[in-house]
Amino acid sequence: MGDSVLAFDPLSSQGLFHALASTERTATAIAREFEGYLSAGQHYFLEMRHVQARYYKHLAATYARPVRYCDRPFWAQRRDQVDWMGAG
Repeated sequence: MGDSVLAFDPLSSQGLFHALASTERTATAIAREFEGYLSAGQHYFLEMRHVQARYYKHLAATYARPVRYCDRPFWAQRRDQVDWMGAG
């Protein structure tokens, strides 16, 4: 579930890290739901929203760094995507 909640840009090198790091949190949320704590899933998704917000902030900073090639399609397209996500 953790890997399907968020998608990460390959340049960020966060996809595998997040999948491994969120495994315990995901399993705990599922187990607590089965135990009757119906808000456990909502808390998990709220936590993932915070992770997403931090990720977008760092992604925007990453794409803002290259100055030499900022007008090239590769970097310009990614900056536009980050702006579209509301992170820029």
